[in-house]
Amino acid sequence: MSSEILRLFVFISCFTGVFCITLEPSPIANSQRYSSLVFKCSLIKSWTSAVFTFENINIAFLINLNNESCRNFADPNPGLYQTSCDINSSTINLTINNVTDDDDRKYIECRSNFGNVEETVSTTINVQYPPTSPPSITQIPNGPVIEGNKITLICNITGGNPLASIVWKCIGFTNISQIGNNKTAVSVIERVVTKDDDGKRCTCVISHPLLDAEKAVTSTLDVYYSPSSSSIVQTPLSPVNPGTMLIITCEIQGGKPLAAISWQCKGSTPISPTGNPITGVSISSVRLKVNIDDNGDVCMCVGSHPVWKKHQIYNLTLSVRKPVTNVTFTPANYNNVISVEDGVNETFTCTTDFSDLIALIQWYFDGQNITSQAIPQPPLMNSGKFISSSKLIYTGKEEDINKKIYCEAVSIEGEYSVQSTVQSIYILFGPKSINLSPAGNLYIVTEDNGINILILCAAKCRPDCNYTWTGPNGFREHHFSLELNSVNRNQTGLYMCQAKNDYGSQTSNSINIVVNYAPTILRLQSFQSNNVDEHQSVTFQCEVDSKPTPDITWIHSTTGTVLNKVDKVFKSNFTIHKTECLQTGTYRCQASNVIGDMLKTAYAEINLFVLCSARMDQRRKEAPDIVSIMENDELNITVYLIAYPIPMITWTTRNSETGIISLVKVNNSFSISEHSSTLSIRKISKSDYGSYTMNASNNIGLQYIKSFEVIPQDPPDQPTDILVACEITSMIVLWRSGFNGGSQQKFRVAWLNIRNQNTKYSPDIMDSGLGQTIQYIIKSLEPSTSYIIYVEATNKRGVVKSGNLNCITRSSLSQSNNTVAISVGASIGSSILILIIAVLVVLFLRKRPCNKEENSQLYQSTYPDTSRQKTTIDQHTYDELQTIKTGSNPEYEEANSVSTYEEIGIVNLGSYYQNAIKDNKESIQRHETSPVYANTQT
Repeated sequence: MSSEILRLFVFISCFTGVFCITLEPSPIANSQRYSSLVFKCSLIKSWTSAVFTFENINIAFLINLNNESCRNFADPNPGLYQTSCDINSSTINLTINNVTDDDDRKYIECRSNFGNVEETVSTTINVQYPPTSPPSITQIPNGPVIEGNKITLICNITGGNPLASIVWKCIGFTNISQIGNNKTAVSVIERVVTKDDDGKRCTCVISHPLLDAEKAVTSTLDVYYSPSSSSIVQTPLSPVNPGTMLIITCEIQGGKPLAAISWQCKGSTPISPTGNPITGVSISSVRLKVNIDDNGDVCMCVGSHPVWKKHQIYNLTLSVRKPVTNVTFTPANYNNVISVEDGVNETFTCTTDFSDLIALIQWYFDGQNITSQAIPQPPLMNSGKFISSSKLIYTGKEEDINKKIYCEAVSIEGEYSVQSTVQSIYILFGPKSINLSPAGNLYIVTEDNGINILILCAAKCRPDCNYTWTGPNGFREHHFSLELNSVNRNQTGLYMCQAKNDYGSQTSNSINIVVNYAPTILRLQSFQSNNVDEHQSVTFQCEVDSKPTPDITWIHSTTGTVLNKVDKVFKSNFTIHKTECLQTGTYRCQASNVIGDMLKTAYAEINLFVLCSARMDQRRKEAPDIVSIMENDELNITVYLIAYPIPMITWTTRNSETGIISLVKVNNSFSISEHSSTLSIRKISKSDYGSYTMNASNNIGLQYIKSFEVIPQDPPDQPTDILVACEITSMIVLWRSGFNGGSQQKFRVAWLNIRNQNTKYSPDIMDSGLGQTIQYIIKSLEPSTSYIIYVEATNKRGVVKSGNLNCITRSSLSQSNNTVAISVGASIGSSILILIIAVLVVLFLRKRPCNKEENSQLYQSTYPDTSRQKTTIDQHTYDELQTIKTGSNPEYEEANSVSTYEEIGIVNLGSYYQNAIKDNKESIQRHETSPVYANTQT
C-alpha cells in the first residue's frame, strides 16, 4: 500500500470517528536485547494534547495547532528514554535507549484528547534474545540398553525468545513429539535397538535467529547383545600321564559386553582372564596338575552375560594314565640301615609293580644320580601291564658312612615318578677328624679371676673311640673332656686330644692356653742424681713384667703432660737432653695392657729437681710497667715467677715526693718451681704513688728485678703524627695512638667544611694499643673544597684534641682529561709522589726528638684542672688518592679498614711509624730454650 493511499485511509477513518491516531510499530514492537526501540505517535486531527504512557510512566505533550506550540509537562529520565514532538507533522516520539529482559511484554500507549473526547492506541514490546544455556540430551533408560528394548532420546534447550528450533540427525529413530513451554524447547525421538545400533551417534542440532552458528550435542548409543559361540579345550590333549600340568581354556566369542567366565574344576588354579574388545573374544584359563585320582573328573566352564537369562555351561572330561605306584628296594634291613664293610661289594635291586607304562629305574647315592653305574633289566609284561627292574653293585668306602641310597621309577612317557625306601649306608671305620667344643685353638684368660676351662673332644668313629688329653708339664688324662679349674700362669701351654679305635687314630690340633696378668713395675731409676743443674741431661729407666706385653707411657705428673709412649716393650728409657726450670716435678712410668675388654694399669713415680735462677714465667701475661690508677681505688700487681729452690722475694717503694725507699708488705705464694708475688693496696692514696721494685733471688744465677711506676689516672695523651690525604670526594686520616692515661680510650675524627662552616664527626674509634697507627676514611666530601681536620682522644678522665690540618679535595673536572695523557701523567706523577712521600716521612721521623716533652704545644683538657704538653702535628698533602673499597656507609669508612690506593700505591702508611716511640724503661728479658727430649726403649 502506497503512502498516499495510507494517508487517505487514515483521514477517512479519523473523519468518521473510527480511527484518529496511529502508533508505530503496532501491535507488537520486536526488539533485540540491549538495543534501542523508537515509537512514533501521529495525530490526524487538531487535538489539544497527546500523552505517551510506558507502563506507569507518563510522558505528556501539549500540542496546540493554533499557536503551533509543543510543551513537555513530564520530567523523564533521559538516560533510560528520550521524547520529542514535531508540530508540523503533528507527531510525538519515544525512544527506549536500552531494551532489557525486564521490558519484555510491557505495553506502550499513546492517548490524544480534544475536549471531552479521548482516543488511545497501544503496542506490546517483544524482547528477542538467544538461548541462555547449551542443549542437552537425556536417554531413557539411562546407561547400556539390551538389544530388542526401546530407547528414548530427549533433547531440550532452555531460554531464548523466540524459542530455539530443534532438528535431529539420527537414522532409524522416530520423532514422536516436539513439545516445550515458553522457556524451554523440547524434542523427543525413540527406537527399538538392535546389535547394529551399538556405537551409533545421535546429534541434536539447535538453531535460533540470534545465534551466529548452530549448537549441537551428541549422544552415543551403548547396546548390549548376546555372544555368538563358545569352546573349551585342554593342553596337552587327553590322555595324559599323572603329574601332567594341564592348561584348560574356555573361549566365548562375540557379545557386548564380553561374557564373564567362572570355573568349577577341583584343584585348579585360575590364570588371569583376558578379553579383547577388538576381536570380541572372552578367554579364561585354569592350571591343573592331574594325578591318578583325577581320571574321569569333569571340569566346567560357566559363562554369564547380561543378555542371557541363565548361565551357559561347557564341560571337559579328564583322562589320566595309571603309572608305576610302587618300587621295592632289596635287600631291606631293619631300620633301613645297610651295614657294609669297607672295601666289600654289595648288590642292590629295584623292582616296580604292574602299571600301564614302562618305567625307567634311576639310582641315587648321597644325593647324586648314579644310574650309569647300574645294570638295567628287560621289562616283564602280563595282560598289557609292565614290571620294570634294575641292579646296582656297590663297594663300601669309609667316607660313605651314613650316606643315603635309594631308587626311583620314572614313567618313560611322562615325568611321574615313585621312590623306594631310603637306605642308610653304615661303614665301619676309624676316626677321620676330631671336633673340639667350643671351637677355636686359642684361649686367653686372666689369672686369679677364678676362671675354669672346659673343652670337649669328639670324633666320628665306628665303633666309638677312646680319648686321651696331653698337655704341658707332663699333663695326661684319659677322658673326652679337658677341665682346668682356677687357671693360673703355670698352666700356660699347648694341649692336644687323641681319638682311637681298632680301625685307626687321630690327634686334634693344638689348643694354646694363654694366661694374662696385669703389669707390675719392677724397677724405676735415674741414671743421674735427682737434683740436676739447668741444661744438664738426665735419663730415667723403667722395667715392667706383664702378659700381654705392656705399653709404657712417660708422664710429667706435675703438669699431667704425656711426654712419650712406647708400645709393646718391657723396658723403656726416657731422656731429657737439656733440662729446664719448668721441668722440675714428678715423672711417672705408667705401664698398661688390655686383658679381655679391661685396661690394666700400674705406675711408679720419681722426682726431678732442676736448679734454676728466678725469672718471669713467660706463660703468664706480664703486668704493665706503668700502672695508672685513681685515688681511693684498689691496686693489685701480681708477678709470676719460676725458680728452684724457692726464691726470696722482697718489694721496695720509692716515694715520688720524698724519695724515701722502704720495704713493702706483699703476698707470696710458693710451690716447687712456680711462684707468685702480689702487691696489694686496698685504698690507694697520694702517698702511694711512685716506683715499686720487686727483687727475687735463690742464690742460683742472677737475681730477678722488676720495677713498676704507679701514677694517677689522667686524660689520654694527644694523638700524634697526623697525616691527611685528599681525593675528589674522600680523604684518609692517619694518626698514632698515645698513652691512654690509665683507662680505655677512644678516638673521633672531626672535619670542618670551610665553605659552609659545617663540622661533622666520625663514630667512636676504639684504641688498638699504645703507638699503633690508626686510619680512618671519610667519604661523600665536596670536590674543590677546603677542610680542617683534627683528631680527639677521650677516656673517662677527659678529652684531648690534636692540632688542625688543612686539606683541599681535588676538582672533578680533572676526570675529563684525555685518557692517554692521564695514564702517562699518572704513572710518572705517582712514581715521583711516592718517592717524595717516603723521603718526607723518613726525614720527619728522624727529626722527631726522643723526649716526649720537647717540641710540644699546649692544649687544654676537658677534664677540670688538667693541662699537658704534647708534640706538634706534621702536615702532609697528597695530590692524588683513589680509594677502592666496599662499605655500608657512603660518607665514611671504619678505622683500620682495608683499602687499595690505585695511583699513589700506599699499602700501609703505619709501617713508617715503626719504632717512632720507644719506652725508656726496658724489662730484663730472658731467652729460654725449648726443651729437647730423647727416648730409647728396649
